[in-house]
Amino acid sequence: MAGSASQAATAAPLGLLKLNKASAKTGAKFSVVVHQPREDIYTYESGGAAKKNQGSTFIVTLVCPEEPSHYLQGQIRKSKKNEALYEGLKKKMKQGARFTMSKVGIDEKQKTKFVSCPLKIVVDLSSTKLEAVLNIMGNDVVQPVPTATIAGSSELTGNQYFDVTALVAEVSDIRGHANDRSSFIVKIHDGTKDPATGKVKVMPLTIYFDTTEVVRNDKTSAGQPGSTMKALAEEHLMNQTPISFFCISGSQDDDKKFSFQSTRHTLLAPAVGAKAEELKNAVALHHLKEDEMEVFALQPATSGRDWSAEPAKETCCHLLSSFARTATGVPAIDEGETIWQCNWVCIAEPPQDQEIKNQFNHLWLPLTCRDETGTVVLYITEKAVLSLTNAADATEFEQYHAEGRLRIPVFASIKIQRRRSKAEQSDNNFDCYIVDAAEQDMQNTPSASSIQLFHMISHSEDCVLPATLAMIRRSEHYSLLVEYQAQAVPEELSQSASRGETGSSQKRPCTHAVVLVRSTKRSRCVQQGETGYMVETDDVSDWLQTHSAEESCKYKLVSFCNLDNLMDFKLDPQKGEKCQAALVSVTTVLDDEKDSAGRSVKCLLVDNVQQLTSAQADALCPQYRQMLYHAALAGQLSRKGEKRKEWSNEESPAKAKMCKQLGRSPTGPPLPEYPLVASPGASPSASLAAVGA
Repeated sequence: MAGSASQAATAAPLGLLKLNKASAKTGAKFSVVVHQPREDIYTYESGGAAKKNQGSTFIVTLVCPEEPSHYLQGQIRKSKKNEALYEGLKKKMKQGARFTMSKVGIDEKQKTKFVSCPLKIVVDLSSTKLEAVLNIMGNDVVQPVPTATIAGSSELTGNQYFDVTALVAEVSDIRGHANDRSSFIVKIHDGTKDPATGKVKVMPLTIYFDTTEVVRNDKTSAGQPGSTMKALAEEHLMNQTPISFFCISGSQDDDKKFSFQSTRHTLLAPAVGAKAEELKNAVALHHLKEDEMEVFALQPATSGRDWSAEPAKETCCHLLSSFARTATGVPAIDEGETIWQCNWVCIAEPPQDQEIKNQFNHLWLPLTCRDETGTVVLYITEKAVLSLTNAADATEFEQYHAEGRLRIPVFASIKIQRRRSKAEQSDNNFDCYIVDAAEQDMQNTPSASSIQLFHMISHSEDCVLPATLAMIRRSEHYSLLVEYQAQAVPEELSQSASRGETGSSQKRPCTHAVVLVRSTKRSRCVQQGETGYMVETDDVSDWLQTHSAEESCKYKLVSFCNLDNLMDFKLDPQKGEKCQAALVSVTTVLDDEKDSAGRSVKCLLVDNVQQLTSAQADALCPQYRQMLYHAALAGQLSRKGEKRKEWSNEESPAKAKMCKQLGRSPTGPPLPEYPLVASPGASPSASLAAVGA
C-alpha cells in the first residue's frame, strides 16, 4: 500500500484529453503551455437594462505540449474578491509559459458553443493550482493544432465557434458596410471532400473589421486588425502555404444554408503540425480548378438590410416589455425572427454620462421608451439613432450628447427586431433592439385595428398619456393623473370589462402627460448656475379649446434647459404671429400661484418642448382628439393589474396586424374624436364598423 501511494505521488502528468470532472477530482496533474493570452473587456446589464457595468475576463488557450492538437480554454473573471489573483495570473501566464495544473477547477457554466478549442472543457483558473515549469529548451514554441476539417463543418447545426487549418484558394476585395464596418471573403479548403459530390469542400469565410481600424482601450479584447488578417491571407495564397484560423464562427439554418464569419477574437497564424506539412506538400491541392470544388451554400446576407421597407406587427411598450427578451411559448413569436413596431412613443434623452458606444466603436445605447401603456428599455443601432435625432453622423451625435442638446422628437415611431440571442455575454434567451426610428408622422393615428390589443394589456403607471391642460390632476400616489370621460365600448369589444358608464370620470396615472398648447406671451428666463436656465411662460392655454369650466383658469409652464437649447424651450410668438404652438411634456403639477389680480394660476413642470407652427397645430387637432379617445378607451378595457392569460397560437401579440411603414398603424377604420364637451349624447358609435362611416 505504501509503495502504491509512493507511485501515485510521483506519477507523470496526464494528457489533456484525459481531463474531465472525475479526473480533476483525483488531483491528477496536467502539463500545459500558454497560448494567446488575452483580456476580454465587455459591458453588461445589471439591476435593469438601463444600468451598464464593465467586466473583464482573462482568457488563455492551454495546449498539451506532447500533443498540440489537444488544447482547451482557461479563464478567470475579475471581481473585487479575486482582483489580486486576477492581476497575478495576467502577469505570469505569458505566451509560451509552461505550467503543471492540479486540483483543476472546471467552469461548467460556460456555453460550449462559444469555445472554439477541440476540447470543450473550460478550466476555471481561479480555483486551479498552477505550478510554473522551467522551460529548459529556452525557445521551443508550442502552437495549438486545429483538428476540425472543412468538410466536417457540414455537420454544424446552431452557431458554433471552431478552429481550422487550411489552404487559401481566394481572397476577395474589401467591401464597405454601414456603421464604419468593412469585410472581405477568404475561400479556404483542406482537401477534405463533400461526400455527395466527391469534390473538395470550400468554405467562404467572411472577415469583418472596423473600416478605420479604431484603437480602443480594450486592445486585448479584440482579434487582429482587418488589414493584418487580409495581408496574411494574401501572403499564404501567394505562397500556397497552410494557415490556421482560430475562433471563427459557423452555423447552418433550416434550409441547410451556412454562415461562416470571424468573431472579435479571430486570429490567423501560419499553420504547424502534421496536417500543415501534408497541405504544404500536396501540390495537387494548390491550384484546384472550379469543377473540382464544392462551395458551401451560404445563408442570405442581411448586412445591407433596408428596415424601412419591411412590414412589422403593431405592438405597444408595455406589451413588448413582457416578451422582449424571454420566450413566450408561442411558435409564431419565438421561432425565427420577428419584427415589431410601436407608434406614438416618447423617448427619454440618454444621460450625458451614459456609455453610448459598443466594443466596435459604434453607437449602441439603451433608450427608455414610453407610450400610453407603459415603458420598455431597448438598445438602438447607430443607423436608427442617427435617423431619430437627425444627426449627420456618429461624431455629431456624440457632440450633441456631450453638450446635452440632442433633439429627440416628443413622439417617435420605432421598429424593433426580436430574435434568439447569439450574444456571448448575455443570459437572455432573445435579443430585442431598435433597428429603425423616426419622428412620428402625426397625421397617422391608431386605427380601429389597434384597439384589438387592449385586452392583452395591463397598463403600467410609468407611461405617457395624451391630455388637455384641464385633464391633468395632482395625485398623492402617482406623478400625475389624467382624467378622461369614459367612452362607449364598441360591440366587438363588449366582452372586455368596461369600467364606468359612458361619460363618467376615469382617472389614469402616468409619469408624463403630453399637451398641445398655445402661448401668447414671451417666456421669461432665469439663469440657474453657469449655463442653466429656468424658463417660465405665463397665460398658456390649450390649443384644442376645451370649453370646460376650467377654461378660464390660467396655466404657467416651467421648464429647465441649458444655453445650447434655450431657444427650443422658449415659447415666444414668432415675428408677425399672435401665438406660438407647441407639444409639451408635463411631468409634475407644481403649487398654484396668484397673479397680480389675485387669481389662481396652475403651474406645470415641463421636461420637453416641440414647437409647431399654427398651421401644424390646427392640422394636428383631429388626430390628437383621436389619440385622446384611444387613451380613454384603453384605460377602460385594459386588465388593470390582472394576471396575464397564457398566450396561445390563437390569441397572442402575434395576431396583431401589420404596419406597412414606420409611423403608420395597420389599415382600419379611423377612430372617433374624443368629445371635448362630454356628455352621453356625444359618445362615439358603439361599433367599429360604423366608425368609418
